[in-house]
Amino acid sequence: MDEKSLNAILNSPLLGYASHRIVLDDTGVPVDYVFLEVNKAFESLTGLKQKDILNKSIKETVPDIVQSDFDWIGYYGEVALNGLERDFDQYSRPMDKWYRVHVYSSEKYYFTTIFIDITDSKKSETELKQSEAKYRKLIENSHEIIYQLSAEGVIIFASPAWTYTLGHSLDQVIGHPFTEFVHEEDWCLCFDSINELLKTGSRKSGVEYRVRDVHGKWHWHSSSIVPFVNEQGSFVAIDGVARDVTEKRKSDDLLRKLSLAVEQSPVSVVITDLNANV
Repeated sequence: MDEKSLNAILNSPLLGYASHRIVLDDTGVPVDYVFLEVNKAFESLTGLKQKDILNKSIKETVPDIVQSDFDWIGYYGEVALNGLERDFDQYSRPMDKWYRVHVYSSEKYYFTTIFIDITDSKKSETELKQSEAKYRKLIENSHEIIYQLSAEGVIIFASPAWTYTLGHSLDQVIGHPFTEFVHEEDWCLCFDSINELLKTGSRKSGVEYRVRDVHGKWHWHSSSIVPFVNEQGSFVAIDGVARDVTEKRKSDDLLRKLSLAVEQSPVSVVITDLNANV
């Protein structure tokens, strides 16, 4: 590393810098290392003060280092003894922080570390994974079908509820156009709804259509669909949630027939409950 680059790192408020000398036991095994030089950022990133650690070993200044899950001394020792250069992310238990470290050795028994604190990004990554796991569990346990379509109507994703409700395996569904499962008479309604969604970018609810199950039986489904866009605001796909409304449609049809019969009856009809209340 040239002097200009080194000075830039030494004066950087974001990059921690430290040079070290590895300490070996009588058999040549790395057992410790000594701090030779650190910059100001090192102090802020680790909480260790230059005046307290220079020319002292890591075991003296951070005794808990030997309790870490990661073998810092052994890892750095291998670099220092073999003239290696490595990059890695690692959690430091004594510091309770995550670091992204670049370590190299330009002289045997010595090594240099340049690092940044990535604790916040690791925390965000963990929270994202937990959120994804929670969302995945909700999808897997939902009785409503959660799906995703391309703009051309190809099924990109379908939740396990599809199999539970309609009987097709997900392999029989994903990658296939929705028209393979929806009644031909309802295709126009579905495509019109998709086109309207793409045009307006607004949620569309209550789209009802017939879906064929694995045994060839037709079910009425009602869908709510929304556009899925990426960070740049470009359309990616259509997200939808569908529920079976077959029994509701049957009830509605029966109620309509009953109402029509009452309207067309030549005699007065009075409807009561079981307690004779009108």
